[in-house]
Amino acid sequence: MGNMFAGLASGNSALSYYRAGIETAGHNIANSGVDGFSRQRVNTSTAPAVSAGSLTMGNGMTVDSITRIRNLFLDAQYRTQVSTLGYWETRAESIKNIETYTGQLEQGTLQTTIDSFWTALENLHIDPSLETARYVTLSSTTSMISALSSLRNNIDLYRTDLNEQIIDMVKEANGLIDDIAVLCGKISEAQNKGENPNDLLDKRDLLAERLCKLTGATVGSPSLDETDGDYKIDINGKLLVQGGAQYNCDGTKIKNVRHLVLVPMVGNTNYYDVQLEYNQYDHVSNYSVATAVIERGATNPEGCGKNGLHELFVERLANGKTWTVGGAKGTIAGGERLDTIYDKNASLGISGSFSLEVGSAGVKATSSAYKDTNGVVKNGLTDGNDYEFRIAAGDFETYVRFHYNDQDKKWYVTRDGRETGLPADTIDTGSGGKEGDLTLEDIRNVLAEYPQLYMSFDDGAQKMDIEAANTEAMRGHILSITDIRGTLAQDLGIGNENPAVEITVTTDDSLATIANKINAAYQTSLVSKDNSAAYATNPPGTAPDGAEEWLRANVIQEPNGSYYIVLTSDVSGEANRINVLPGSVCGANGDFSVAKLLGFIDSTQNSTSYMQLSTDSKAATTVDKSDPYVNDAYFIYDGKHFLSESNSFKDARIFKTTDKLGNLVSWDNPAADELGRFGTGVRLNLMGLNHFYDPWGLTSGNSATLVKVEPHLTNGEIYAALETRDDVALGMVDYLDNLAYEMMKETNAIHYSGHGIGDNITTTGTAYFDHINARYGASRKLSVNDALSGDLSLIASGAGDGKGYSKGVGDGDTTLRMAQLKQVKTFVGDTADFGEYFQLFVGDLGIKGYEANYMLDAQQGVCDQIQSQRDAVMGVSTDEEMLDIIRFQQGVGAMSRYMTALDDMLDRVINGMGAS
Repeated sequence: MGNMFAGLASGNSALSYYRAGIETAGHNIANSGVDGFSRQRVNTSTAPAVSAGSLTMGNGMTVDSITRIRNLFLDAQYRTQVSTLGYWETRAESIKNIETYTGQLEQGTLQTTIDSFWTALENLHIDPSLETARYVTLSSTTSMISALSSLRNNIDLYRTDLNEQIIDMVKEANGLIDDIAVLCGKISEAQNKGENPNDLLDKRDLLAERLCKLTGATVGSPSLDETDGDYKIDINGKLLVQGGAQYNCDGTKIKNVRHLVLVPMVGNTNYYDVQLEYNQYDHVSNYSVATAVIERGATNPEGCGKNGLHELFVERLANGKTWTVGGAKGTIAGGERLDTIYDKNASLGISGSFSLEVGSAGVKATSSAYKDTNGVVKNGLTDGNDYEFRIAAGDFETYVRFHYNDQDKKWYVTRDGRETGLPADTIDTGSGGKEGDLTLEDIRNVLAEYPQLYMSFDDGAQKMDIEAANTEAMRGHILSITDIRGTLAQDLGIGNENPAVEITVTTDDSLATIANKINAAYQTSLVSKDNSAAYATNPPGTAPDGAEEWLRANVIQEPNGSYYIVLTSDVSGEANRINVLPGSVCGANGDFSVAKLLGFIDSTQNSTSYMQLSTDSKAATTVDKSDPYVNDAYFIYDGKHFLSESNSFKDARIFKTTDKLGNLVSWDNPAADELGRFGTGVRLNLMGLNHFYDPWGLTSGNSATLVKVEPHLTNGEIYAALETRDDVALGMVDYLDNLAYEMMKETNAIHYSGHGIGDNITTTGTAYFDHINARYGASRKLSVNDALSGDLSLIASGAGDGKGYSKGVGDGDTTLRMAQLKQVKTFVGDTADFGEYFQLFVGDLGIKGYEANYMLDAQQGVCDQIQSQRDAVMGVSTDEEMLDIIRFQQGVGAMSRYMTALDDMLDRVINGMGAS
């Protein structure tokens, strides 16, 4: 009888299985369109057999569980790939939005207005006297600036929008983290009760995939089997979720998860970086020294040493000034003081010449080798007996003169016109060598007496190096070395390389015509190889042909009504020092008389009269001598020494590398003229000093300011948004900055040289655009000179004749040269003109967009393939489920017949057995 009842138990277990199977199949069909749902299956096993005497009888089956059908390997693959998919989706969409924000690049925007600007200049060249042409030129300039400003503002606006988008993304990510932790708790609770929380598991996995796509998070491998009972999600090893949610005391906050945190990036308009809770950091350790923009590109391993920590020392800040010379008081014949000239157009009655040169020799000047001549540089008997050159660096300036006396066979040295009595300043010849010989070592010994200079000497090659000495006042300054008498510095190979131009003054010249002569020297047509044209130059025929090589002259009126000439470099920065030299083709006789009369050389101190124009309208004079010198920023980044004309930059000029003790490792660019990235993906704004050196050139012991490059997110949608905001968009701004700066610099350099018309036909030195000190941020600052708007006759159309006058009202050479800038190769190592450079801007954006879309398609294909494989495993097939329902339904029918048969048997035994 027991075995017969056991049969009923077997049937009941089968019916329970069929019911569970039908319900599971129905649940699968109901959720077949639900995202993230995994099809479920009933897991069964044979029930333990029952022994009856010598027989072993089956006891039906048991339902063990209802489980999800998943492939953990495919799940892990998909989560990894979906992070990259999220990155490329966001990047492609963001670049598309940048294209939208920058407008239709083909028509009606910046490119069109730039072309209109060139066309207007060409038309003005044809008829310079036409008022309408001048108006159109100024109007086209205003339109170009407006288009540039609009483009820059739109990019800035999109960066702000991206920042807001990042805020929303972080909010979503933190909500996902909390939701996953809560689900993990519910899942754990259900599992502890022996339940199968399959739907909760599906929901958790779906949220985890979204979190991975958003943040680049990974689901740790222990979670694949969850042997320790915890489900883990991390970002680059930092756990976001580990197990179920645990709340604080009042139950309002989950305390065992790590959220994303928005950290303002000081120096980047306080836009947010995204970091992980409990691991936040400042990008710069001391914001009083510097602030920074850290691009996502800073993660490049080649640019990221020392575990993302970069050491910054700031030795000197840039003062943003431009070299200016003038304002010294001179004396002309009859005792009249030059600063009492009240008519700028009156003849001065002076004659002679002086020379001007703009530029420097670099941080270190290295002489030629004199090994073959046993170190002999000059011989006083055969090469000339009088040489003088000027050395300047920072606020240091000295004149060193070598004069040979053939009577006593000695070279005598004077410094700044005075004998010093120093042993090195009397050089005997003839005893140990040839009579009259001046050797490189003699020169080195003379210069070594200056504490402001550091001299090194190579005996084998007979070469010497000159640097600004390693003292606080001189360290890192750029040297300027120019010949005053003879050509000793030039022959040594230590002189400045830029051309010098001689300005000849006649008795009929006024302050205005002298200023005009100086300005017109930028017109290369006035220079010839044999120096037979209006200007003599040194070297012959090498006229200034770049804004960095020349200057402008303006006649300034003092509050008392008197006038004087001011010289100003066209380009800001220490490297563009103005050097005032004697006349007679730069250094033949050392005569500074005319330069002194004009106030370029201080008669009392015999030094260049550097100054700045006073901005105090109530001052008694426009001459400001309080701080006339130009300083570049000097900083050390990871042992590499850099100079910058501005305190805000992404590019700087490297010149050497030292170790942690300050010992020289290498000279990388002693000329300090190569602009490049000082640190991959880092932009700095210098704020203060933290010297690496003490005043005596030893290491200071000060702590470095640390620039930390440690992005917590390296993939996913948020990372792509950060990258677009700080890398792509700022990269586009760099194009606009370069465009604006070069437009200002090159146009102004030509415009300074030209004459206006009408009442301003004698006026030169007028800026077309307002001067911009630095390339970085120039696109925000480009603006037309207000004076031109007030008086169109100031637009310089005519060229100078080299004598201080215009070639005539009908001459349009200056505007033609400005228009020809359209074809000048100014950008990308002098390989691209303005139009080509703008096309690079458009092309770069297009290439980035093409790359993003191409990679998106490729990554979408990878994810789709993995998802197809996952769908084959976890996806619901309604046909299959219907077949299962039919199978289970038939099983129920068959089992019902089985149990009916058992019931009939039991009924016969119980009720019919023994009955008559």
